[in-house]
Amino acid sequence: MVDLMDDNDYNGNRNLTAVYNDAETRSRMSVTISPTLTNSSELLAEAAEMPERDHISEGLQHAVRQADFYYAPIIFALGIPCNTLAIILLCRRPLCKESVSVYLMAISTAESLFLCDSLYRWLADFTPFTLYHIGGWCQFITLVQHSSDFLVIWFMAAFSVNRYLTWCSPKYAARFCKVSPSRLIVISITIVSLVVYVNISLLFAHQTLGFGSKAYCMGLPLFRDAYINLTRGDVFINSFLPFCLIIIVFCLTARERYAKCMLQPCPQEATTEIPTADDAHVRAPPIALWLSLHVAYLLLMCPEEGLNMYYSTLGLSLPRYLQVKLYMWKKIFLLVKKTKYATNLFIFLASCPEFRESALNLAKAMCQCCRKRPTLAEFEETEPNMMHKESQTEN
Repeated sequence: MVDLMDDNDYNGNRNLTAVYNDAETRSRMSVTISPTLTNSSELLAEAAEMPERDHISEGLQHAVRQADFYYAPIIFALGIPCNTLAIILLCRRPLCKESVSVYLMAISTAESLFLCDSLYRWLADFTPFTLYHIGGWCQFITLVQHSSDFLVIWFMAAFSVNRYLTWCSPKYAARFCKVSPSRLIVISITIVSLVVYVNISLLFAHQTLGFGSKAYCMGLPLFRDAYINLTRGDVFINSFLPFCLIIIVFCLTARERYAKCMLQPCPQEATTEIPTADDAHVRAPPIALWLSLHVAYLLLMCPEEGLNMYYSTLGLSLPRYLQVKLYMWKKIFLLVKKTKYATNLFIFLASCPEFRESALNLAKAMCQCCRKRPTLAEFEETEPNMMHKESQTEN
């Protein structure tokens, strides 16, 4: 997939306008480039009709480039190990018995895959390292990118619905908010993602653009029209629909929780309709965990999703329009989105006592395993004493 900004020949004196003004480049791009699936890590658009004298701030380009060069590796170095540790902790008892842990584990896994994909693309952009020449690698990396982004937002939507049923509909919570149904939902969403994006990944191939002779994984010109239509459909199923679902369910859940807090019954009037804390399958996690995840999503992920919908609206009326400043904002919001992907472990530790307890138990177990083993001299000193004690016991 082509990144209009990330070419190896970039320097402080070269801006995007100069690239687009090159006749050979614009001729090639007008045929090969179509609007991207808007949940990808780059914002593609057609450059054939971009005004040649459109002023692009070189300072903004340089700032975005430097932020991507220096800040992104910090996200990768922090996010991938932290998400892996979060998955390990969620697999341990007693967290593994909670239905909500299934969704948290799925979210952390999908975000780790997205960060791994972004790490490879960062290496391909800023270093000579690339694997695009390997057959099928372009299609595979496209599948990982799009499917992981799809899974993150829909796992978040499933988590929101799970919390709403647990707190507001105990009748349905007893059926759907157990571990087995939650696993089935996660598997179903994963299968849908693979089926959809396997077909879309076949529209990509390894190609080389004119400027810099840099290799990109980008859409094939043969499927240009189909790719544009799929892009617009992807905006609906991967940005607008889950975004609205999460917002609506979050508001409904917050209203119900607030109403129950304001109208808390007296102990003698309390009923047993709401599942008690003894039911491990439907027990609700702390409200702080639910609130923290949703606030992090709304603050760090919604800007990028909103930009996707905004760009799709422009694309419907001006399908061959390119606004490079919009692409700059896309890069900025993408870094903000990746920041959210790197903070799951800290959100879990700060808002969930059970998660902190599991982390503490894991740390204690690791310390016990790392204790200094007795040396050979110490073992020889203790062996006669043990034999003497055994002989005394026999006597």
